[in-house]
Amino acid sequence: MYHSAENGYLDIVLELRNLGVPWTLYTWYQTLAAAYNMRRRSITHNLLKDFSTCRQDDYNTEFITDALPLLMDILTHSKVFITRTCPRICLCMPCTNTQTHTHNKTHL
Repeated sequence: MYHSAENGYLDIVLELRNLGVPWTLYTWYQTLAAAYNMRRRSITHNLLKDFSTCRQDDYNTEFITDALPLLMDILTHSKVFITRTCPRICLCMPCTNTQTHTHNKTHL
């Protein structure tokens, strides 16, 4: 799993994960970075949901310096994506996309 995560082989990493191989924080982060860089949104989303399965023993300074900036970047781009496309999501930002739909409080 380590080798596949380091080299961006998402399919192999995810198959190993489905077979029950646990995440280390490093393999999770490497896989998340690869998925994000390849613009694989559904995989990125699933990896973010899977974060809680990483062993907490792995949290260290490297995680803070490498993974946190990536996570902030993902959140920033997610916010931009949501506000630009606005298909049915008008949670806490005013809707500016009046071409697609009329704004009402029931989007969700």
